[in-house]
Parts: sequence; structure tokens; C-alpha cells
Amino acid sequence: MTNSVEEQIAGLTDIGQLRAVNEDAILIDEEIKLYAISDGMGGHGSGDIASRLALSTLQSCIAAEPVAKALSSDNISDEQALALVFQSIAGVNQRIFQKNEENGHTDGTGMGTTLVGLCMFGNSQRAVSFNVGDSRLYEYRNDVLSQLTRDHTMYREWEESGRIGPAPPRNIIMRAMGLFAEVDIDLEVIAMKPEASYLLCSDGLTGMVDDSEMATLMADSGDAEATTRSLVQRANERGGTDNISVITILRKQWQ
Repeated sequence: MTNSVEEQIAGLTDIGQLRAVNEDAILIDEEIKLYAISDGMGGHGSGDIASRLALSTLQSCIAAEPVAKALSSDNISDEQALALVFQSIAGVNQRIFQKNEENGHTDGTGMGTTLVGLCMFGNSQRAVSFNVGDSRLYEYRNDVLSQLTRDHTMYREWEESGRIGPAPPRNIIMRAMGLFAEVDIDLEVIAMKPEASYLLCSDGLTGMVDDSEMATLMADSGDAEATTRSLVQRANERGGTDNISVITILRKQWQ
């Protein structure tokens, strides 16, 4: 008897309780199996432009016929998938940096954005995860929520260096898309486990709701849309001090 996997996907971005502009953006493209969140930085008031530009450019790069065809092939190797996604994200960085160049901001003071996501490839049992900044990807499996990405923040570097001296603010990021001509990108091939679900989010969620509570909210609902709404609602209930974006990929295995 073969096992089948039921997959539900839902996403929501919310302005929160205090911000005047939503600088977050989400991307769900089930045709090319691409899911991503960007959290814009308000360099010269253009964080919302940066986040939307990042996702539209990424979608165009991955959907381009040669790339989409290669990623959908059952014979594609992990190395080939990593290279294609890397090239696409590098193109995104160049596109935003070009806009900053046009506006005379090439010193890191222009608009920028975080970027986190999943691009499934082959038979969709594997995916490339990618991350720049402090938006996050989690795996939820066996009632445990595990962060798969590493935050590129001054606070995380302080933690890893032994917590010497006073703690820096948690929201100072060390990498962002578009500020400079080149950017370091974390990429990894992950196995899309049939019994695991996945959560993408901006720091508007993780700054308000801790991992254990997020895990509880994911356990309480078997519906992706309801889970997504519950997570955003909880962040708003806790103060909603930032924009909040969530993509939930709920997966269930049936025999």
C-alpha cells in the first residue's frame, strides 16, 4: 500500500498594530512550488518597494522556462538545484541594488529586505531553503517546532560569541538583500518529510510569539488557513509592534 501526502498551503501578511505601512510581502506559487517571505527595510522609506521587488523578481527568475524545466525534472541533482536557486537570488540582489544605484544609494543606506523561502524541486520531496536576514523557516514534526534557518543578526552573533558584554538589540540584521552588489546567501537542500509541516514567517511573528506557543497553535489546527490566521492574530494580541507575515505548509500522510 502506498502512502499519500495531503498538503495545505496558506499565507497572510498583516500591517500589525503600530506601523503605518506594511513593508512585508509574501509569495505562494504552487505551480513552480516556490514559497517566500520578505521583510523590507525602510531605507529612505522604500522597504515596501524592496520586499515586493524581491519577490516579483525571484518569481520571474524561477518561473523562467529553462530554470522551471530543470527544477521540475526528476533527474535534477541537489547541486544543480542549489546552483539554480543561488543564481536566481543573486539576480534578485542585483535588481534591488540597481534600483539603489539609480537613486544614488550604493553605500548600504538604500532600501533592502530580508528573504526566506522554500523552492521544491524534482518530485517535490526535496526543496532548497534559502535565507538572508532574520525572517525564518521552521519545520514542525512530531509536535516539535525546529528552526531550520539561522538569523543573520547582531544578537545571534553575540550569542554565538559567548554573550560577552551587553546584549545588542535583537532586530539589528547583518545581511540584507540589495544593499550591496553582492550578498551572502544561506542555501540548503532539505528533505520534505511526509509527516512534517513547514512554517515561514517574518520577525513580526517571532518577536511577539515564542516557538513553544507557535508549536501549540500549529498542533491545535489541521487547517492551514486557520493556523495562519491564529498565528497572526496571536502576534497582534501581544502588541503587533511590527508587520506580521506567515506562510503555513501543512502536510499529512495517509495510508
